[in-house]
Formats: sequence, structure tokens, C-alpha cells
Amino acid sequence: MSWSGDGEWIYGAYMDSSVWIWDAETCTSIDYGMQHTEPVTQVRSLGNSKRIVSKDSKVLCEWDPQDRRASWDITLRDQKDSQQPDVSVEWSPDGNRIASGGADGNVKIWDAKDGFPLVTFQRKLDIVFAGNVG
Repeated sequence: MSWSGDGEWIYGAYMDSSVWIWDAETCTSIDYGMQHTEPVTQVRSLGNSKRIVSKDSKVLCEWDPQDRRASWDITLRDQKDSQQPDVSVEWSPDGNRIASGGADGNVKIWDAKDGFPLVTFQRKLDIVFAGNVG
């Protein structure tokens, strides 16, 4: 679950492979057709915008809910430096990058505009469950 930066929407990640948006004031759902092929394990919003990033065990997607489509998606397991699924995602404060951490202990930084991988921090000791960019 994640709030939009303006507090108007709540984003939910669901086991039926969908991402739903809820109007926080009216408690009504807004179906924007944001669908993964596997159960969605996390969704995060970007600051004061309504852009979101969501992930399942194989794919990381950046969405603009206004146009109801993924701006880009990345097949995580096809990345040569990733043998394990990512379990955590977070936006950078400026909205230009997305960090993902995974079961392989690595933290990867992605370009938020096109999903291009920028850098991988390797630590093959522990699972990265959560993080926060400060």
C-alpha cells in the first residue's frame, strides 16, 4: 500500500496481479487497468505526483495512472546481474531514479524515465527487505 503524495489516492498491490487505486476521500475504487502477470508484491508513489512504481517477482513497472499504461517495465530476472527476485522498491527524492533491493542482497538503481539500469551495489550476504532514500 502507498499514498499518493497529495493524499488523494491510495495505491494497493494485490495477489490477483493487479494494482488498484482508491479515492481516499470517497473510499471508492478506481480501476486503471494496471495489470501484472504475477501477484504484485509492492507499489510506491512518487512524492507529490501520481506516478507510481509497482513490482511482482519478475517485473518492475513505472506507471502514470492518467494514461492507464506502464511508461516502461523491466524483466528483473532477465538482467544479467540479478539471479533472485527484487523484494523492495523506492523512488529517489527527485523522482529521477528508482532503487530496488532483492533476495540476492543487491541494490540496483534504475533511470525512472526509461527503466535503464544505472548501477548495482553488490552485497551477496542478506536479503534487502526495505529501504528508504533520504
